Amino acid sequence: MIAFTVCPVFSVPEGGIGLSPGMVKMWISMIGMGFMLVAMAAIFASRYKLKSAFFRGVTAVFAYACLILGGLLMAIIVLSGPAD
Repeated sequence: MIAFTVCPVFSVPEGGIGLSPGMVKMWISMIGMGFMLVAMAAIFASRYKLKSAFFRGVTAVFAYACLILGGLLMAIIVLSGPAD
């Protein structure tokens, strides 16, 4: 039977090459920054490029959701302290 690590995203079979806690934190912070980058582009499109009120609203809601999610991910990483 093959045992896997707790994190389903970065799981590898036991004895395989896994990621250290510091590397997992790095990837999570990169994902958070990616969400913020997507939010920035979507807010720009919502305010300056789209003309339809419906699409502007949908894009703005999506952008602010990405911004909040990215901010939460970054806050979790920063407040969790250094990797062991």
